[in-house]
Amino acid sequence: MIDSAVGMVETAKHLAANPQDPAAHHSYSAVSHKLSENIKTLLTAIRSFLANHTGMILSIVSLSVSPFVVLHVVAEQYILQEKCLNK
Repeated sequence: MIDSAVGMVETAKHLAANPQDPAAHHSYSAVSHKLSENIKTLLTAIRSFLANHTGMILSIVSLSVSPFVVLHVVAEQYILQEKCLNK
């Protein structure tokens, strides 16, 4: 996703310098679509993960733990889950 975002910025710069270039418009459209799809995939993964771990998250939040700690725990659990699925 980061590569897509970087590509979008680079393409936008090229498009700003050459607003009449049809290839730049096409490239911007393609990169924009790819970034959008990557964001949708990430959000789907987060929703799926949160649906499976809501109880854990609510327990942590109820203990008045910093939201950053909650995000860290969620991220660690997601990484562990992905490693298990990829074996």
